[in-house]
Amino acid sequence: MFSFESGSDYYVRCDSNFTYSSSDINAIQSYYRNNSHYPGADCTDMTSAWLDHCSSLTTLPDAHFDQDDDDGNALWEEAEVTSESPLSIKAGLEYTWRAQFCDFSLFGNMTGEMQHTFHESYWSSFWREYQTQYWTGYGTTDGVNTYYTHGGHTADLIANHTFASSNRRQNEAFARDPVPVWRADESARVKAVAIKDNELSKEIELNVAGPRNADELKGYVRENEELINSLGGAPGSHRVMITFNKPMSLTEFSDFVLSNNISPVSVELRSTNSDGLRGTIYVKGALNLVKAVHDIAPDHVVHGVIAVDAVLRADKDRILDLSHDSNVALIDVHPSIAYLEFIRQRGIAEGQHVDINVKSIAWWLGL
Repeated sequence: MFSFESGSDYYVRCDSNFTYSSSDINAIQSYYRNNSHYPGADCTDMTSAWLDHCSSLTTLPDAHFDQDDDDGNALWEEAEVTSESPLSIKAGLEYTWRAQFCDFSLFGNMTGEMQHTFHESYWSSFWREYQTQYWTGYGTTDGVNTYYTHGGHTADLIANHTFASSNRRQNEAFARDPVPVWRADESARVKAVAIKDNELSKEIELNVAGPRNADELKGYVRENEELINSLGGAPGSHRVMITFNKPMSLTEFSDFVLSNNISPVSVELRSTNSDGLRGTIYVKGALNLVKAVHDIAPDHVVHGVIAVDAVLRADKDRILDLSHDSNVALIDVHPSIAYLEFIRQRGIAEGQHVDINVKSIAWWLGL
């Protein structure tokens, strides 16, 4: 269960440090208040079929991570982060966004192009995901930079960037139009929608509607208790998002996972940098987690795991018992219920895979 899923010592990493001026903050707050736009950044491999997004780090507040497999080869060539608390971003502070892509070419010797951009996105309540509205290239006009991997070394795209609001521009060609696959009807127990990035994509994104504010969180937790109680008595495999009460050490997390028959899909960790900014770390899988965290955050103090997206093998009573574990704040079964309803109503074709997206409640708990 615990070996790093990438299986690769070669990687390409987008590593950007950026600051906001007071005029940038005014623009960000204006976009948010007047247009409900959220700032963020993304990195996309433009050339290789062998790079897979395996980890990310950002010090942007209230980070929402996403990744996409547009070419349908079961590897994530695009990584994205969006700050869901734009009013918490401060002028003059240096923020960080890193996205690491593991090289599965087996040769560790290739070149390619990575597009790295900053963006303003809006939350689509219909698609239940962020859609890019404005963007600006990072490093070059369109954000495309050359990378290489070779001889056991890594290729980093590193630069300092001062974000300029005047650089934001609308680009209709950049924004993608999601392809509808399935949408939960009014009778569904969980609000969710399934989409594809394009007609050829084999990846289906199943986006589950989580809480967007503190008031929604209360109702979401009550609804989650009802969903757990609705589960059958027979043991099953449930896709869940587990949020912890406090950061859990990597050793404690390993013990927790092994003792509770949990298979992590992704892990979220809390860290701080030398300036005291909180960092959020995303790692795909949990296999050799210590190495994965060190690779993406060697300059951060890592406080521990705050949430895990996982497959939990248990029956209803076991889930209820685990919900009362002193380490656990919430075992969110919305993803499992949404997936079961999607499969029952629509199903998936041969070769397709489903990426289930739901955010942890860690930020709402002050973790």
